[in-house]
Amino acid sequence: MYHDFNYEATLASSLRAQWQLDDVLRTDQELDFSRNMMPESLARTAAIETLSPFEQRCSTKSARIST
Repeated sequence: MYHDFNYEATLASSLRAQWQLDDVLRTDQELDFSRNMMPESLARTAAIETLSPFEQRCSTKSARIST
């Protein structure tokens, strides 16, 4: 399969998809770092035996908002 990617189109696409936590997090909400950030089926950190439970939770880049 061939894709004709170019820098200008890729940059424009990344700017459309760009977001920050302030865009989705209300001022009265906080991140809850005691909870898993991502389901284990996606993060797959349990198989990494050298990580502590804390490191397993924090090694994902996605964040869950506490309710």
